Amino acid sequence: KSAGLIIEKQDITSPLQKNLHGTADIINSDATIEHLKDPKTFLLNCRSLLASGGYLLLSTPNLVTLLKRIKFLFGISPNWPIAEFFSAGESFTGHWREYTQSELSYICTAVGFKVLQTETRDVLTPWKRSGFKKNLRALIARLARLIPSAQELHYLLAQKS
Repeated sequence: KSAGLIIEKQDITSPLQKNLHGTADIINSDATIEHLKDPKTFLLNCRSLLASGGYLLLSTPNLVTLLKRIKFLFGISPNWPIAEFFSAGESFTGHWREYTQSELSYICTAVGFKVLQTETRDVLTPWKRSGFKKNLRALIARLARLIPSAQELHYLLAQKS
């Protein structure tokens, strides 16, 4: 606000007020889309809110991290714990779906965005002073840097055309 920016906090998974259409220059969605049952409506609402030439910045966990690939090899699901998902039903608030980088690009272009840049980075796994399990996870994350598509988080920058 001190820089003259107008910041609006909106629930853009719900119907939008007509007076807000085309009013945003940028929308930042940080680790949100994986929690949504209906990402298409969310992305369409983002597009509607953005002014012509406006930007959408998405970040979301990567479905195909090296750690998730290793878990899958050992018969461990990379998905949210089944007991939480199954017992919560429609009220589940965890990750409904995680995406690969190409899937994230696809769903954005499918609703009319032009994808300008994508990248996948490791930002979630710092080294700990103790704790074998956490440091093993950090080691796997470091190894994933050798496989560009296998790091922890996707970032996507798209523009409304």
